[in-house]
Amino acid sequence: TWEGSTWTEIVVASLTEQGNYDNAIYWATNDLLVSDVRGDGKFRVYSAGQDGALREFMWTGSGWQETVIAKVPGAVTALSSGAARSDGISRLYAVGPALYEFTWTSSGWSGVEIGRPASGTFSAIALGAIRADGKPRLYTAGDGKLYEFSWEGAVGGGTVAISSTLT
Repeated sequence: TWEGSTWTEIVVASLTEQGNYDNAIYWATNDLLVSDVRGDGKFRVYSAGQDGALREFMWTGSGWQETVIAKVPGAVTALSSGAARSDGISRLYAVGPALYEFTWTSSGWSGVEIGRPASGTFSAIALGAIRADGKPRLYTAGDGKLYEFSWEGAVGGGTVAISSTLT
C-alpha cells in the first residue's frame, strides 16, 4: 500500500510447503490478476497455482478471505478476465492443460473447458478485440502455436460453442 511517501507491506497469504493447502496459496504461483470478475464493483486478487487451483482473495475490511474457485488437472499457468462473449459479463479465463472459462453466478462459480492445445499445455492468455470488428477474442499460446478463440453463441442446452484458429 502506498502511504504517500513509502510502501507498506502486508502478507495476504502464506507461501507454504507443497501439500499444505489450508488457507494458503500454493508455494508456486504462476500468475496473479486483479479484477472485478464478479461485476459487483469490488476488485479481488486471483491466483493461478502450480497445483491447478484457482483462488480468489477478497479484502473484507478487516482481513483477507480466500476462496478456491476450482481445481483443474495440472498447473494453471496464466489468467485473464473480461467480457469475451460480448454480453457485458466479465468472466475469469485460465490456461494450463486447457483453456477454461469461469463465470460467477449468484450461487457460486461455474466453469467450462473451452479447448486444448494439440499437444502440451497453454502458457499464456490475452483478451482483446484486435480485428477492428469490435468482437473480443481470446488468444492463447501453446505447443509452438498461437491460438485464437472467438465466441459463436450457445448451442443445444447451453453448450459452449467456440471457434478456434491457429496462426
